Amino acid sequence: MPRGGAEIPSSLKKEWRKLAEAMRVAGWRFEQGSRHVKAFAPDGVAWTTLPGTPSDTAAWRNARAAFRRWCRDNAVDQGI
Repeated sequence: MPRGGAEIPSSLKKEWRKLAEAMRVAGWRFEQGSRHVKAFAPDGVAWTTLPGTPSDTAAWRNARAAFRRWCRDNAVDQGI
């Protein structure tokens, strides 16, 4: 059973919205954590976290890389 919901949590900062929207279009689901938003791939295996604060540039690069890697492995257009 897939975790999370298709709606992007409102707590996610606007700097992260473009990445989250591309993930949502690709079928990823989101779950609000205590300080992060957890994103789950439709395959049920891949996942990443999106932090609640936009200041962590390394976290943004890691989340984007995880999404791009999943897209490449599953032949999905990443849309970003």
